[in-house]
Amino acid sequence: IDCDEVFVVVHTNDVHGFIDIEPYVKAVADSYKEQYGEQNVVTVSAGDVFAGGNAVAHLYNGETIPPIMDAACYDLLAPGNNDFNLGGDQLVKLGYMSTEHMTTVCANLYEQVLDENGEVLLDEDGTPVKGESVFDRTMIRETAGGVKVGLFGLTVQGGPVGDLFASQGSIEAAGEAVELLQADGCSVIVGVGHTGWNDDLVTPNANDTTSAELVKQVPGIDVYVDGHTHSIIGGGSGWVCPETGTLVNQASCKGECVGVMMLYIKDGQVVEKTARLIMEDELTANYTPDPEVQRLVDEAWARLDADAGEMYLESPYFLNAFRTSESPDGRSVRTDETNLGDLVTDAFRWVAGADVAMEPGFHIRSSISEGKIYTINLYDVFANGCDLYLFEVTGQELLEKMAGSLKDLPVESTQFNQISGASFGYLVERSETDDGMLVFTIINPMVGGEPLDVNKTYQIGRASCRERV
Repeated sequence: IDCDEVFVVVHTNDVHGFIDIEPYVKAVADSYKEQYGEQNVVTVSAGDVFAGGNAVAHLYNGETIPPIMDAACYDLLAPGNNDFNLGGDQLVKLGYMSTEHMTTVCANLYEQVLDENGEVLLDEDGTPVKGESVFDRTMIRETAGGVKVGLFGLTVQGGPVGDLFASQGSIEAAGEAVELLQADGCSVIVGVGHTGWNDDLVTPNANDTTSAELVKQVPGIDVYVDGHTHSIIGGGSGWVCPETGTLVNQASCKGECVGVMMLYIKDGQVVEKTARLIMEDELTANYTPDPEVQRLVDEAWARLDADAGEMYLESPYFLNAFRTSESPDGRSVRTDETNLGDLVTDAFRWVAGADVAMEPGFHIRSSISEGKIYTINLYDVFANGCDLYLFEVTGQELLEKMAGSLKDLPVESTQFNQISGASFGYLVERSETDDGMLVFTIINPMVGGEPLDVNKTYQIGRASCRERV
């Protein structure tokens, strides 16, 4: 390719505490720095690094992670939705823990403004008024050839993000960030966002857009590193937006691979760009893990082993919390009743003394292998943390919750609940209107072996990772 220089973006997303990938991230970045120069390589994360996957992150409130990422020489982190589940103050603390290399960047996250009574001040449309930006909105790097490369970060909207902070629409924030960077002389733009790919959107209620729609609406972005949906896009080579030419890619999840984007620059402009994923086999065959990062990773696992806690029981069965993309038989904790979902909700119902326990499948974050089950395994399952609450609903409200659990099937959904103490069947029909959408009708709803009474009050047990239900 005829170019003056090459700029390389090494990227990960949704590592969720699966930190064994990080020594290889450093090794991959170092190999490109040797080839193209230190100034021409940037390492970025598209979020979900402090929680949401295993205990090595969550058990220590995410504080094991920044030193490891700093040693791996990440330059930029855009926070993900699970990173907020540790609380707003903790997210800010974690975001500023790394000062030598990594900077947390987020263009659409702001402090909430309080009125004289200490209440959150709202705009006319009912959304929190934006105060100061929580993190830097943008970052600028200069290549060896003197080309300014502008980077910006975005986080997903909704959920704990909206509870803890004021925020801005992703498309609007991205557009403003691009304009600011261009005004500062950046001719190359890199977006890093925990927004989610459009063909595998697992939390539609928490998203204001998808990465595909964002880059379509916001011209001027050369490449966009995506996260949130644990996707492999275009078989690993990414997707080019036909309207704007932006190249989008994701690096799957849980440390399965390292992403690399190559930007070929001539006369200050990107003339070609490519994307690929370096999978585990290639990583272990061609790269030597960085020894300092490996030392920190080993120390983190050793600390976790020491804190494993007592053994509760021994199970002859594999307890399933698979996503559809991970499941060998297609059964997903977000679309199907699973044995781990049964165990969790049975335990919640028993502890709470409830009639029914219901728990969103996406709160159940990790499977448990057959064999001995320790305290640490339970931290893996509830990698975002959870507190158990008991509350009352009418039979009609319970029936609506049952129906709501089905509404996105067969697609994975945050609405799908694992359930104990109740059962129901359902009929599926295709609507003659609404573009032929599936319509689910609940039949034979039962609670405690008796028909559900819509006028009766039931005690419901449910856990929440961040707030009282």
